[in-house]
Amino acid sequence: DKHHELAGQPLGQELSKLGEEVYRFRHTDAGQTSSTLVAVYRKGNDYFLQAAHLSLHDYYGSQGKEGLKKVTRPLRVDEWKEIQEKLKRLDFWQMKEPQPTVVLDGTTWTLEAAAGKKYRAVTIPVVEAGPFRAVCLDLWRRSGLLMGG
Repeated sequence: DKHHELAGQPLGQELSKLGEEVYRFRHTDAGQTSSTLVAVYRKGNDYFLQAAHLSLHDYYGSQGKEGLKKVTRPLRVDEWKEIQEKLKRLDFWQMKEPQPTVVLDGTTWTLEAAAGKKYRAVTIPVVEAGPFRAVCLDLWRRSGLLMGG
């Protein structure tokens, strides 16, 4: 989709192209016109964070390229370990899929993971306090991108 393309991040199962172990959070607004993507990944013994916030209204409107903000930086080993601890508490690979919820006008939170040939994505439209939200907010905070852009 356009959000991933402009952010320079692969779609879905191609997520493993970033590294051997990859986790990505995507927050999409109610109108699907702005999103924040934050990926953290391991390549060998190195760790990275790649994030982007995109407002399609601004990108195609008067703001132009200002509608896209990108951040790429190395992660320290201790940061990677902290993220891993949160993911362990969530038990992402084993967590139950949430029950379908009808939301007429709300944001979506998606957490994806790719490791080797394994891939999983979980999307939750209404995120309550708990380990899923904690992982997502932690990744967003580490990106340095402001909530809501």
